[in-house]
Amino acid sequence: MAGKARGPAPARADTRPMDATTIIPTHARVDKLCRCVAALARQEGPQRAEVVVGFDGPDPEARAACEHAWAQSGGDPPLLRTIEYSRRGLINVRNAMIGEARGRVLISLNDDTYADPRLVLSHVREQGLAAAAGRPAVVVGRAPYLVPERDTLLNRMARETPLVFFYDVMDAPESLAQPDKDWGFRHCFGLNFSAPTALVREVGGFRAVEGCFYGHEDIELGFRLQQRFSMPVLYRPAASVLHDHALEPLDLIRREEALGRASWCFAKASPEFGRAVFGRDVTGGDELSYSRAFVERERALVERVRTSFMTLGTLPANAVGGADAGALMTLLYQQHLPLKRWLWRKGLLEAAGETVATLSGA
Repeated sequence: MAGKARGPAPARADTRPMDATTIIPTHARVDKLCRCVAALARQEGPQRAEVVVGFDGPDPEARAACEHAWAQSGGDPPLLRTIEYSRRGLINVRNAMIGEARGRVLISLNDDTYADPRLVLSHVREQGLAAAAGRPAVVVGRAPYLVPERDTLLNRMARETPLVFFYDVMDAPESLAQPDKDWGFRHCFGLNFSAPTALVREVGGFRAVEGCFYGHEDIELGFRLQQRFSMPVLYRPAASVLHDHALEPLDLIRREEALGRASWCFAKASPEFGRAVFGRDVTGGDELSYSRAFVERERALVERVRTSFMTLGTLPANAVGGADAGALMTLLYQQHLPLKRWLWRKGLLEAAGETVATLSGA
């Protein structure tokens, strides 16, 4: 159930239609949130767009700071709504905000993304073109990582390889030369995408699955939109944000385990989705038997890979250079794939109720 909004009266009273609603779930990241809403307050274009910020748990100080950042950046007060929800997890907060949206286009952002001045205009324009063509679409925008002050080889790897996202492939010249390519639901990245609000509501919004607190809720929504409405996922780099998320090795280790747990939970809740993602039933006995054997067989190798992976968080980004830097970054990424796969299977087994010994030093 949605929390009770306690924003300024004009925001509650303004019920006029909107071109777009940007929804931002947040928890305990007030500085990044303020920068996020400040960038949205400075958007260009004639479109009429609102921003809805949902707090995962009461946080009156962060809420006041958010509203101040919006006003200081020139945002129209009625176009920002801040809502405090009971503590329920960011997936549920994001889903609850869909019910608050008044825009015909729904834009999903993370609270650590800083919008290009034409972000909303780009999403609204692309959604209008898709609607005019009679084929609604999910529009995924660009989200390059902000280079941190202490840049490491790990952060560079995230920017230049598919370690986390697939923008390295999507931004390749041969990909950009195919603007109408359907990238598929696996590229529906929750940190920067848009879709028609009415259609998102019609399929039920984001799916919250018991036991899953991170991962797959965005691509699972993309899957249902594709299944119900044959919606392609189009990449539009002009709809751009900067992603302010410096990475540490342990962050990514926990992420891969969480994705393994999410894979089992979502595949259990929606077998059709699970088969579409993995091409098989990852909750079945054969998969679990293979995973048990895999984590035992590969443990010694993965222990060594983990040791080298941890050093990526201490080495400077320029530790790899020269004419062959791109090829070397790809090799570094491939070197650490056994660790990613092992952690995913560990998470899968744990979601199925099994106990897996952690790696040394973890």
